[in-house]
Amino acid sequence: MSNSENDKKTPLLSLCIPTNGALQWIGPVIDSIYEQGCDEDLFEILVSDNAKNPELKTFVENYGHKNIYYQESDAKGFLNIVSSFSAAKGEFCKLINHRAKLKDGALKMLIDTVNNHKEKQPVIYFTNGAIGVEPKEIQCKNLDELVYNLHYFCTWMAGIGVWRKDIPNLKNIEYNKMFPNSSILFEQRTEESEYLLSNIVFFEEQNGSGKGCYNLFHTFAVVFPDMLTDLKNRGRITENTFKKVLKDLFGCLKEFYLNFVVVNRDESFDFTGIRKNLSVYYPWYAHYQILYYVYRRKSARTALFKRLMSKKKK
Repeated sequence: MSNSENDKKTPLLSLCIPTNGALQWIGPVIDSIYEQGCDEDLFEILVSDNAKNPELKTFVENYGHKNIYYQESDAKGFLNIVSSFSAAKGEFCKLINHRAKLKDGALKMLIDTVNNHKEKQPVIYFTNGAIGVEPKEIQCKNLDELVYNLHYFCTWMAGIGVWRKDIPNLKNIEYNKMFPNSSILFEQRTEESEYLLSNIVFFEEQNGSGKGCYNLFHTFAVVFPDMLTDLKNRGRITENTFKKVLKDLFGCLKEFYLNFVVVNRDESFDFTGIRKNLSVYYPWYAHYQILYYVYRRKSARTALFKRLMSKKKK
């Protein structure tokens, strides 16, 4: 790490940034954190790099603040999230996506949220306004209520955070390699607990290539429902919640098909076996439902027309 362990104070909040060496995005993210002007004794920044990029290491070590640290991680893929939490020292550890620039006032809102709940320490998930900005907080008395309210946003990596007392439990979790963040959300506490959804909008994501590189429909139409099935079979969520999330997820899959397959064909994703993947948890005609949905969208028809015209010109 960039500073001596002996120099580290115990901050209230750790901002954990797992990355694959993406210096081009992390620089603006770190800038956006320090531009908040918050007391630097209250927080730390931990950059966990599983690409071991020497340029990123030099950047962090020379950034000029005593509460920012760099670690080389051997964790593969998304499991770097766990590596970053395990190395953090804060009372609450919040994941920050390496593309996520904090909005003005966001760091104070995060610090205030932790301060307001540090006595009871419920599991906190930050939605960034994805399920609505009002109410500001939604209290959930168990995991079933949380999953019902959060639905497919349970897969969203940027929302996760853990309290210091839950860090030792992370080593006992059997992680889903595509959704280790969801594994943390579901399994960080083995006993029933209170959960809190914080709907504050605290970041905006930088655009850029480099996402994807996995089978989109297998991941979201099979892998994530498999996780929900396991929760249902263990009695941690109800059949009603399970069906509600699958229904909401199907709407998301329609938008995936429209945006990533038709309108903006994103070749960084693998689209093989869409019909087969949909048929695991949805009716045989689900693929046709999606095709009909796409056909009715004007943006899709326009994109298809332009694509056909460009091929004719070639």
